[in-house]
Order: sequence, then structure tokens, then C-alpha cells
Amino acid sequence: MVRKSKKTKEEQRVMFAVEEIVLSFVGALVLAFGFVVISTAEGSTFWANFVLGLFVIWLGLLLFTVPLIRKIEELM
Repeated sequence: MVRKSKKTKEEQRVMFAVEEIVLSFVGALVLAFGFVVISTAEGSTFWANFVLGLFVIWLGLLLFTVPLIRKIEELM
């Protein structure tokens, strides 16, 4: 049987850094999109757009904070 080699600590750190950068960037883009959705809400669809915008902002904050939570867990 051939065993797969485990990733070294350095490779794990690089992968974590890449994931952190990507998730933070995507989270920021989603946050910006949420603010755009809310700012364009008007007329009869105001509340629908407002709720959709709040959901998108919540999703962006979730994506933005995942790397921070992972780092805190790693340090504990």
C-alpha cells in the first residue's frame, strides 16, 4: 500500500493564507453587493430589496469573518 504524504506545516500555512485572502476578498465583494442592492431599493419593491440586501450583507460578513474564526481556533 502506498500512503499519501501528509502536508508539511509550511504547506498548511500557505494554504491557510490563500484561503484567508480568498474568503476575505469574496466576503468584501458580497458585502459591497449587499449595499448596492439596498441602495437601489425604491418604490413598491423597497422591502423585498431591503430584506434581500440584509441577507446578502449577513452572508458577506459570514464569509469575511470565517478566516478570523479559524485563526482564533488555531491559536487556542
